[in-house]
Amino acid sequence: MRVLPAVFLTFLPFLLFAQKAEEAIQKLYQKYPQEKVILLYSKNEYVAGETIFFKAHVLTGYEPTYISTNLYTELYDKNKKLLDKKIIPLFGGSGDGSFTLPPSQAEDVYYVRAYTQWMVNFPELFQYLEPIRIYNPASQNSLRPKPVQWALKTAAEGGQLIAGEPTSLSVRLISVNPLPSSWSGHLREKGASQPVADVTVFNREIGMVRFVPEPGKTYTVVVKDAAGNVREQDLPPASETGTALRISLSPNKLHYTIHFKGQSTKGAGHKIFGTINDQPVFKADIQQSDGLVSGVIRTDSFSQGVLRLTLFNEKETPVAERLCFLHQASLVAKQPEIFTDTLSLSPKDRNSWRLEVDTASWSTYTVQVSDAGEQVEDQFLSSVYLRSDFFAPIHEADWYLQNVDSIKQEALDALLITEQWERFRWADLLKNNFPVIEFKPDAYLTYSGTVYAGRKLKPLRDVNLILQAKDSSVHFLQVTTDSSATFILANMIFSDTVKVFNQPNKRKFFEPDVKIDFVMENRFHPFRRSLPPSPWTVGLRTTDSIPGMVKKAVAQRGLQILLNEKTKMMEEVVVRTRAKTPKQELDAKLSSGLFSSGDATIFDFVNEDQTSAMGYQNILDWMQGRVAGYQAGRNGSGDVVPMIRGQVAQIFLDEMPVDPGTLNSISTNDIAMIKVLRTSVAARGGGSAIAIYTRRGDMGSRNSSTLLTNVLAGYQLSPPFFSPDYSEPVNQSVTDTRPILYRSTAPRPVAGEYTAPVVFYNNDSATSFQVIVSGFTKNGRPVYLKQLISR
Repeated sequence: MRVLPAVFLTFLPFLLFAQKAEEAIQKLYQKYPQEKVILLYSKNEYVAGETIFFKAHVLTGYEPTYISTNLYTELYDKNKKLLDKKIIPLFGGSGDGSFTLPPSQAEDVYYVRAYTQWMVNFPELFQYLEPIRIYNPASQNSLRPKPVQWALKTAAEGGQLIAGEPTSLSVRLISVNPLPSSWSGHLREKGASQPVADVTVFNREIGMVRFVPEPGKTYTVVVKDAAGNVREQDLPPASETGTALRISLSPNKLHYTIHFKGQSTKGAGHKIFGTINDQPVFKADIQQSDGLVSGVIRTDSFSQGVLRLTLFNEKETPVAERLCFLHQASLVAKQPEIFTDTLSLSPKDRNSWRLEVDTASWSTYTVQVSDAGEQVEDQFLSSVYLRSDFFAPIHEADWYLQNVDSIKQEALDALLITEQWERFRWADLLKNNFPVIEFKPDAYLTYSGTVYAGRKLKPLRDVNLILQAKDSSVHFLQVTTDSSATFILANMIFSDTVKVFNQPNKRKFFEPDVKIDFVMENRFHPFRRSLPPSPWTVGLRTTDSIPGMVKKAVAQRGLQILLNEKTKMMEEVVVRTRAKTPKQELDAKLSSGLFSSGDATIFDFVNEDQTSAMGYQNILDWMQGRVAGYQAGRNGSGDVVPMIRGQVAQIFLDEMPVDPGTLNSISTNDIAMIKVLRTSVAARGGGSAIAIYTRRGDMGSRNSSTLLTNVLAGYQLSPPFFSPDYSEPVNQSVTDTRPILYRSTAPRPVAGEYTAPVVFYNNDSATSFQVIVSGFTKNGRPVYLKQLISR
């Protein structure tokens, strides 16, 4: 966390500090810092059956958070039905997440919500909530953009029009729908036909008109878009009295002018405050004034980002406010470099590159290489500095912050004149109205354990815990129960599951019925606000035409399935050349001829450690991510329905067909083997089948330890990003149209160096590559690179 220096402005020789406002903003910054969430997706939109990959950044201000260790993510449909949820661990303020979509996912707009426990103490409006498009060529409905429809908003610099004072008036087109491709506008006196001034249009959403309002006159802004749609807005009459606040920016300087017109105090007793991310950066009182105050503030020591400048009158009431953006052209630290040691644009050829950056916080980095003909939206800088702090859609957010010139600086200044800083209101702070803190930040995963012997609680007892992870690593802990017989395990960081063996220290307490009930203390919170509108809608599919990106995504899914199955077949060929393994012997013992097939995936619960299944209420949920093409859906009764390649698989228990609900009563301890057959003569129509076999009397218990055992569920890892290996000749014959050729959200630097390898194979058609690198330095500065690589 960097602390910005306070700068004391000298308006006149006589100064008093604005103690009340200063104390309030310092209290807010020190005790109630706010977090914000940024999610960077791998693609602009997704297809049913794909995995939504995203990199998560949680920031305090413009830097990685120092508060939270977990991010709670949720996926909703347009009816606000929760479809999936996951807790993501944060390292250096960043983490990796994903949602895997079933092949049956209907084509529509969906919503991703994300928040930390600390953010729940603040208004829900500040949590991350964004729409995401999901396509499915098999759906009866299809997505389509909403028509162009927009509203007009105007805002005067400083907040009001004052007669005789030069005024910068921002003109903004606002809509969640697409904006018009072009527009024009002018200012005219109300009732007159001739314009007073034309609007300078910067882009599709913002423009500015400068003029001097005359006493007794009213004005109208008229805007016309490329389709001929016209909007008019009457401006409020210019006031004969008031405060005119004007600023302009130059490199490392802010020029200000404050005109107190028609006021008896002429500005005496007024106070001015500047904050960046709710932290004061300068403050001053005006004790004497002749009605005009002007000067220059050096900003070279200020952080980059949005500066909030507020002017208070002698009654501590804000009378003028201005947002502006500092250091727009120098937002990032030193750019990383890409070295293309082996560069090839030939089909399926190998590329071996190096990413070099000497101040990397590697856990925050994302590196993505795309076919330049299929470019992905890039929102890193705009999310850090604009999108996450303002509620109205900013359509040109990326444009303002990349390749900055004087036009883009004027445009962003005009945009911020139309915005307000909503993260705190001065009126609340000055009345000592601060957030009520009910939820403390997480300590990663936290579990409470309550110790019983029989039905009796066992308070104030020492207990030894042995934690065995998936990789068989073992950790020892000693805990003591409190007066309620409970202990807490905090700062637990592990994926999938861990086995917890326990034995009390006192031998007399070691009884057959001793047990520990574990409860995960990490909590998701109800979603109360309404879903925001999106720029997309659905209607009945009226044509067989499918967008090109959807076709390529479907083809990529097919490619992934094909290569996975080729790899599996090769593995099975190797297995067949060897002597029978214990798994093969178990299969031969339990399976009849109808359930014999070479095209099967087998899980051995007798000879292999499948303890991770104990963390699941239904064994069909555990299989998710462990079988290629498998998805666990739900029927109307809430029972798990297994699907393989989009088709419902028939369930067999000891080779007898059963309904999905039957498995709700099957304990993992009773399972000997699970066999997944992609095709089976036993299934209806020769479809796929899932055969579950229970233990026989001679198979013993899976856990032979004399210690008592629990299983704790941890973080869910994202599946690996699909990256084919074309060094195998068997893979060369496939057709590859992947738009994303490489993606890494956890680059691994070479030991002792500042470089990380970037290795991938080209698709069949890319003639140039787009590389995007984003992340943060060790001291919290954003790092960003966008580069086109070709021959």
